[in-house]
Amino acid sequence: MTVAPGSILTWLAVREALLSRGVRGGTFLDAGCGEGWMTKQLMSLGMEGVAIEPSLAAYSRALNRLHPRFQFQVDVLNLPLTELKLERNFDLGCAFTVIEHVTDDASFLKELKMRVRRGGGLSSQFLPAKTNGRLRTIWLDI
Repeated sequence: MTVAPGSILTWLAVREALLSRGVRGGTFLDAGCGEGWMTKQLMSLGMEGVAIEPSLAAYSRALNRLHPRFQFQVDVLNLPLTELKLERNFDLGCAFTVIEHVTDDASFLKELKMRVRRGGGLSSQFLPAKTNGRLRTIWLDI
């Protein structure tokens, strides 16, 4: 499995943000889960959630990585965030190295934020246009 550049540092930052807020367990929405590496890390903290991935190839690899062992902890879906029909909100909404791939990043983040319950958090890793290739990780309390 290939781990995206910066993923380990991002995971350490997200893990610290979660643990410092007392989050152990809880729920997540991983929008653009890729092959499921970060999803698996979130589950290592006892979290349960939904991972979505629009790329069929990455979705297939995520399914192989996460199921059947994690079948009750995560649903992996092959669709864009805007088509996700859920009746619940999550403790954590995350999108790692995804924003730079969407056409309307503001709408994407707004949609993701709407899926996070009040008191939860939103985390993202992205590659800003003018950063000499340096990834940025953000955390927002909702």
